[in-house]
Amino acid sequence: MVEVSTKPHKVVVEFSTSSDLSFVEKWRETLGTNPEPKQREAVDLAQLARERFLADSRVGQQYLTTPDDLRDHIARDPQCEVGGFILLRCDWFADSQIIGLCHFRRTWCNNIVVDYLASHPLTLRQSEDARYKVKGIGTALLCFVSRIAIANSCEHVWGEATLGSYPFYEHLFVLDGVKDLFVVPQDNFTKCANRKSQRWGRRHPRGSMVRGAISAGRPSRETSRVVERG
Repeated sequence: MVEVSTKPHKVVVEFSTSSDLSFVEKWRETLGTNPEPKQREAVDLAQLARERFLADSRVGQQYLTTPDDLRDHIARDPQCEVGGFILLRCDWFADSQIIGLCHFRRTWCNNIVVDYLASHPLTLRQSEDARYKVKGIGTALLCFVSRIAIANSCEHVWGEATLGSYPFYEHLFVLDGVKDLFVVPQDNFTKCANRKSQRWGRRHPRGSMVRGAISAGRPSRETSRVVERG
């Protein structure tokens, strides 16, 4: 879940396909004439993530379509590099059903690289009269990625941090000294996923995912569309 004005709201994590990416233009339309820097950055990151996904797909890059796909890829080729592009969807946000995204990759040495992470620009407005006060979008996405990393015994989750995002990674994963690179050890991203699971009454990593909901946090091959409770 995410929080809207301190109240929990349900969101759904979906693996993206090439047919559901028009939301990027809709995000950009909401910027108006005087966007805040974080809002503009969010739309730019969303566009870059989409372009990366489409370009990689055209040249045959393998992408996950369910949480369990990675385990199957690794079983066939332990040094495989596989991409993931996930969207955070909801039915309560008036301006867009897609309110967040994350593009990531599994590397040949079994780490997860976060390439792009972005939230809908209207959720980033800092003023008191902001239309939406949504918290937890990036956290929900990164906890989902962390669960995939845990299920596949990945050693690290890492990526580039911007001037505006490095405090977020420090806080979420309990890291010190993050600058333009964050490297999260297995123990840290496991504890992060557990904290969020326990907050909403779940334990991790044991359990199974059923269609439309995660009962305890472990991915299942039954669906690529799951409820994320933060």
